[in-house]
Amino acid sequence: MIEKILSNGKLHITEEVLAIITLLAIEDVEGIAKSVSGIKDDIFGVLKPNYTKKGISIENDKDGVEINIKISVYFENNVVEICEKLQHLVAQEIYAMTGVSIKNINIKVDQIIKAS
Repeated sequence: MIEKILSNGKLHITEEVLAIITLLAIEDVEGIAKSVSGIKDDIFGVLKPNYTKKGISIENDKDGVEINIKISVYFENNVVEICEKLQHLVAQEIYAMTGVSIKNINIKVDQIIKAS
């Protein structure tokens, strides 16, 4: 759980919230077919802290928050561009919604899928 100090108390943000924001960002990046385990089909079956499920894991330690994402991309797309766009969008959306800066966003492309 991430803790932020506010002017009148504390705010606690769960890793599940960060995972849902990540899932929504994945939806917005063109060229991503799906996560390996189909996260686009089940957006709210997310995860427990430090436990990979649905292609996303969130690790929060004293050094900061790290996000690991598994995706599939469509054939004939530039994988590097897609991953850089996803990294930027995830970091931007999480910061905009929570004020949390992300240390690392690691992406693993497990499949290339030919579009039908």
